[in-house]
Amino acid sequence: PLFIKLCDSISSKFNRINFISIGHGPEFEKMVLYAKENNLDKKLKFMGNTIDAEKIMEENFDIFLLTSYKEGLPNVVMEAMSLGIPVVSTNVGGVKELIEHGKSGFLVPSNDLNGLVRYCSLLIKSSTLRREMGERGRIFINDKFSSEKMVNEFKEVFNNFS
Repeated sequence: PLFIKLCDSISSKFNRINFISIGHGPEFEKMVLYAKENNLDKKLKFMGNTIDAEKIMEENFDIFLLTSYKEGLPNVVMEAMSLGIPVVSTNVGGVKELIEHGKSGFLVPSNDLNGLVRYCSLLIKSSTLRREMGERGRIFINDKFSSEKMVNEFKEVFNNFS
C-alpha cells in the first residue's frame, strides 16, 4: 500500500511519470486491486516475478524505490545501484549498509510517505542529481560488492584455513 500511495502522490505532482512494480508476494493481488481502485492501473505496471528484472530496470528505471517494512541486505538495491540508478528507500534492515543518505541515495524511516515523495520529487526534477547519485552508487557497489572483490575475499578466507 505504501508504494501505491507513493505512486498516487507522485502522479498528482508529475504528469508524465510511470511506475513498474517487479516481484510477487503474498500482497500482490491486493496491490493490483488497490491500484485499480485508485485509478493507477494506467500509470503502474505490475511485472510479477521475472528473470529479466535487471534488464527491465536498466531499460526503464530513472529512480529505484524500495518501500519495504523489513529487509535483510536487499540484492535488488545492489542491482539498481550497480546499474547507476539512484535509490530512494525506507531505512530498514541492511539498506543503510548500502546507501549513504544524500550521497548514493536517500533513506527515510519505515512508512514515511512524505519523505519518499520529497526525495523522489528531488530526483525527478534534477537529471544532474539522478546522474551524480546513480554514479556514486555504482562506484560504491563496484568497489564493495563486485564479483572480483567477492572472489578475492573468499580466496583470502580459504587461504587462512590452509
